[in-house]
Amino acid sequence: MLPLILADVMRGTGRYNVSRGIVGTIQGVGGSLSNVVAGLIVVKQGYNTAFLALATVALAAFLLVLIAMPETREPARYRQ
Repeated sequence: MLPLILADVMRGTGRYNVSRGIVGTIQGVGGSLSNVVAGLIVVKQGYNTAFLALATVALAAFLLVLIAMPETREPARYRQ
């Protein structure tokens, strides 16, 4: 889904590859840091707290996309 969303959002800007690289970098850093952070939380607080912390971050990301993501599809009256 990510390539399709980026293609819609970046349509006509000529910045698709740059945006794909930025998003890929953010995903890589986030994936690496989540293991470290979850490991530290597990050691200090336990598995339940680590799960709740990561679930909270995931929920926040979902709500951000739900609220801030623009609709990229054209209205029906403009489609043929």
